[in-house]
Amino acid sequence: MEALIFSDSHGAYQRMQSAIRSHPDASHVLFLGDGLREIESLEKEFPNRIFLSVRGNCDGWFSNLDTPTERLVTLGGISFLMMHGHTHGVKGGCGVAASYAASQNATVLLFGHTHLPYEGYLDTREGRVHLFNPGSIGAASYGVLVLKNNGYLLSHGTLSK
Repeated sequence: MEALIFSDSHGAYQRMQSAIRSHPDASHVLFLGDGLREIESLEKEFPNRIFLSVRGNCDGWFSNLDTPTERLVTLGGISFLMMHGHTHGVKGGCGVAASYAASQNATVLLFGHTHLPYEGYLDTREGRVHLFNPGSIGAASYGVLVLKNNGYLLSHGTLSK
């Protein structure tokens, strides 16, 4: 299974559209906030994809406020906590968000908000967490998740500007 991970589109509909088209095997699109208006349109354009989204700090004026600010999902037996990150202060560091993810029994924390691609691990009192930020699709950066029987692989993708 393959999934695309987007965050912080801020109106970059065509970039998300291009990334989805360039990954025809991606069955899921995980959106980490700040651009839900574009996601609502993409869901109509790509009805064969499963879209899972969380709301970011800039989504309140433009989108469905019923969208949660975080979402715990299990894909391929792996637990992922999706969040934008603003409610856990990720611009000042990932410790609080990682501890929270571990307390929710998440193996992987997917977050945005900083607009910077990042991948790493953090050991917390609650456990070790794999951290992944796809960067901003508005700046042509996104994530790719590949799930196989023996685990998962996260990587960063970049669109030509």
